[in-house]
Amino acid sequence: MVSLKAAPERPAKTPLKKSPRRPETPARATPSRRSQAGATVADFCSAPWPEIIPPLTLVAGGVFNSGILATGPAPSAYFDYVEASADIRDRVGKIQSLVNGAGVDLPAVAMRFPLQSPVVASVLIGAATPSIVERNVVSLAHPINASLYSGCAPFALR
Repeated sequence: MVSLKAAPERPAKTPLKKSPRRPETPARATPSRRSQAGATVADFCSAPWPEIIPPLTLVAGGVFNSGILATGPAPSAYFDYVEASADIRDRVGKIQSLVNGAGVDLPAVAMRFPLQSPVVASVLIGAATPSIVERNVVSLAHPINASLYSGCAPFALR
């Protein structure tokens, strides 16, 4: 014979808090710099519509840009999932020379770059082998001077 017991009583749920709406603010968002050409997801997150959503943070992924920022500007390197153009390889080569001159490797700079933005909460890094996981962890152990990123800026794509 099967005995059925009543499920234990669950605690009462706390009602969700609704965002306060200012009466003078319309329910729909108004155009702003967030909708202008050249705006990024980070721009959107750093200045959200407070009447609709709370401030957001991002998890950055794809920091090696399909390989070239992990391997350097090799002739067979990939950028955005296609073979890197000569211009891209040249830019990455200049960045690599700059960061290596500062005693840092390119993957370490690529992993930390997104964290320069206050809206990035974490960086998601994939690794195909245990040795790559180890390389990534070791790379994160060494400090990087923030001025190194501004030195790389002239070679970045905008």
